[in-house]
Amino acid sequence: MVRKSSPTEPIVTPFTIVYDDREGLPFRFESIKADADQHHRPIAVQRKMRRLATGDYSLEGFEQLVCVERKSIDDLFCTLGQGRERFEEEHRRMAQLRTACVVIESPWDEIINNPPIRSSLNPKTVWRTAVSWSIRYSVPWYAMPNRAAAESWTYRFLEMFYRHHLHQQKRTKGTST
Repeated sequence: MVRKSSPTEPIVTPFTIVYDDREGLPFRFESIKADADQHHRPIAVQRKMRRLATGDYSLEGFEQLVCVERKSIDDLFCTLGQGRERFEEEHRRMAQLRTACVVIESPWDEIINNPPIRSSLNPKTVWRTAVSWSIRYSVPWYAMPNRAAAESWTYRFLEMFYRHHLHQQKRTKGTST
């Protein structure tokens, strides 16, 4: 007999999200919901903290293939102002992965029109760096409306990588038999 799941019973992820131990306020992924075909059930995201060489979030076992670098608006301006060389080096490492992205917890209009008060960095510099480095390193930057949207985007980005990886493995096994 197959047990039917309750519409409120969480769905446990088949993967574990690894987050960097230097993340000051890591995403908890507690508000992620499944799609309508699964009745919008909550998703129980497995997480582990450890030191990551590149990025702030990855998938356990895939740290050399995928990452997400998270930035709050304050951190973005500080990093591009005072830690620019280090952040560009991070982009060089991200470019070596199969896929990576930068997720910002603020929309572009806020980044451009309401930069952090304590920053003397011109918002135009942030904008142009995002465009330039996205092209140079093939690492896109996604500016989300808020932290919750950035958290959801990070989860979905990693989930899609996992799904694509499984699909690719199945295709490879199917052609080798």
